[in-house]
Amino acid sequence: MELDASQLTVDGFALDRVEVVRGPATALHGITRSFGGEINSVLKRPTHDFQLSAGYEHGSFNTDRYSLDVSGPIPGTDRRLSARFAAKFDDYGNPIDVAPASGSRNHKEIYLASLAMNFSPATSATLWW
Repeated sequence: MELDASQLTVDGFALDRVEVVRGPATALHGITRSFGGEINSVLKRPTHDFQLSAGYEHGSFNTDRYSLDVSGPIPGTDRRLSARFAAKFDDYGNPIDVAPASGSRNHKEIYLASLAMNFSPATSATLWW
């Protein structure tokens, strides 16, 4: 299966961290099979402790950004099963040099849901959607 660039693009809100993998080892173990290195985008994982983050921002071009990130263990699973849900919604206008239709607005949404199961201290599995 071959991936195009649009399938490899991930919004920064959904990322836990970005790693730079250097050298020819990526030819064997990397996603792109590149000899020179690659960028590894690591998605947010569920946490073992409850956490909640909600936010609102207003910015340039009349942008309104709403965000929610909730994570933690699922009750009754002895902290072995945890879940995370993160969502971001952007509502923004057009730059001044673009002549939009009257009342024209743009929207961008991102949703990330993940479920992690810890089978032992050294073994776990995570499912993302």
